Amino acid sequence: MTRHGKNNTASSFYSAAERAKDAKASGFGTLHARLTADSIKDFDCCSLTLQPCRHPVISPEGHIFDREAMIEYFLAQKKKINKLTKSWERQIELEGEAMKKQEEEKQVERVKRLEAATGLPAQESLRVAETSRKRAINDPFSSEVAAKGALAKQLPSFWLPELNPTAEPTKLEKPNQKVMCPITGNPLKIKDLMEVKFTEAPDDDAKAKSVYGKNVKANWVDPLNGEPLKESDIIELKRGGTGYAATNEVKAKLIRPQLELHMACAEKRHAVDKAGVVKEFVKFLNQKDYLSPGAAAIRVLYDILNNTDATTTSQVIDEIRVASDAIVESEYTMASVRAACEIFAKFVTLTPAYILDNPDFRVVLRHYRTRAHMYVERIANSANFIANVACAILPTDAHIMVHGDSNIVLRVILALKSQNAKFGKNNMKIYVPEGRPECSGLKMYENLVRCGITATKIMDTEVAHRMHECDLVLASAEGVLETGGILGKIGTLNITNTAKSNNIPVYVVTESIKFIKKYPLNQADIPDDYLYPTPPEGSPAIDRSRAHPAVDYTPPTHIRYIITDLGIFIPTAVGDELVKLYT
Repeated sequence: MTRHGKNNTASSFYSAAERAKDAKASGFGTLHARLTADSIKDFDCCSLTLQPCRHPVISPEGHIFDREAMIEYFLAQKKKINKLTKSWERQIELEGEAMKKQEEEKQVERVKRLEAATGLPAQESLRVAETSRKRAINDPFSSEVAAKGALAKQLPSFWLPELNPTAEPTKLEKPNQKVMCPITGNPLKIKDLMEVKFTEAPDDDAKAKSVYGKNVKANWVDPLNGEPLKESDIIELKRGGTGYAATNEVKAKLIRPQLELHMACAEKRHAVDKAGVVKEFVKFLNQKDYLSPGAAAIRVLYDILNNTDATTTSQVIDEIRVASDAIVESEYTMASVRAACEIFAKFVTLTPAYILDNPDFRVVLRHYRTRAHMYVERIANSANFIANVACAILPTDAHIMVHGDSNIVLRVILALKSQNAKFGKNNMKIYVPEGRPECSGLKMYENLVRCGITATKIMDTEVAHRMHECDLVLASAEGVLETGGILGKIGTLNITNTAKSNNIPVYVVTESIKFIKKYPLNQADIPDDYLYPTPPEGSPAIDRSRAHPAVDYTPPTHIRYIITDLGIFIPTAVGDELVKLYT
């Protein structure tokens, strides 16, 4: 609804002021603005530095520059062009080596087929390619082996396709050897710049320009020396705005999508059955008891991506967003589910430009599905990976305090138990608080006893009394925040506070799908969506003034290491990993 319908006015028409105000607030329609004097560059100011010129020169298009600034600009552009040219030449050289290697492999294959067909050894001249190839492989100082060794030392990033070993390298184009004008983008040479001498005239600009139009332009004769002139001999100085939206203009224009186009696109979007999405999510939760809610949400989004018939990238992103909202708004959601849906969408849609530029959308969709499959496989193996990494740094015969019912923590304890069995030890002991009000600790205690692990059930108020008997605290997380702290089951902060006062280390085991781009400083900064569960559909809203929060925030100062499927992090390194994902 527009503001006209809300304004208390007797006007029956929609005024231009109201229309402009609504267009600015709606996000649709082209915006126009006339620049003020503060945004207009003076005639004697350089177009690069925006400062008065000491030695003014003018380009053939009429743009004023300072000679010193333009010389520095030309030198910088030449260095940039030389650098790009060397990279392009190196690419051509590598492509030539690759083609030569392919020819050698084809030659070896032809020799093998010839020997197999005739039963006789081939001529020695045909074996040159194979011999040289073996020599290159055995030579540790060959350029190919050295290049592979240098490449192996580089640490790839799991989040970025360009740094992933499965991604194809971006192909460079031959750089243009010409320096372009920084304003117009046309080729420009230093010799094209002409010196300018400003001379104060008694007449105003309008009169001087009218004289030029009536006399000079009519006869094309220089009024000073009588020599003939051409139109290219007269250069008009450019003046205007200094911003990107209004370079050399006095009006700025911002083109935005029209409302009608947005509605037409909305009609073509594919409908997503939200109830079916939630039903599928619950089915995956109940299918395997070790499947975390975040992994179940990712599996649902993966199936939607595999079954989509979208024809554009925006439709794919829209379907994933609608399905994610349906899962997050369900009564089964928690902080880890919200984070998993967001990270899955970010990871899948991180695509190199050369793939997005492909006119065949099926290629782009195939790339999305490949990355989604790779991510789902990684999450499926994350529990085993975390357990193996944890066994490398955790003592196998320790007394450990846990909190809540966590499948990842249980998997780590089972891995420690198997390590104990290898060394003939059986003195590991687990302390489990009850975890009221939902008694999740009792469920964890029953699972530990069922697996043959020595466990002691304690009251929540007994944690401080028992802490001196423990060697470490093993905690899980509903979310790992940008600060390096965690959102854990309510009561985690109490346990870690007690552990810190007793100089007992706290280790957190969690999947990378629980990384959340939030930066809380205390409990009050945690969003309510993470603190309180969503009520079932049809139920009254939760009175948050009386409700009990489900999680609390544990600061990074209480945590020694965070063990994930991406490796072991100190708390301060989590922010760097989130930057890799979100930038």
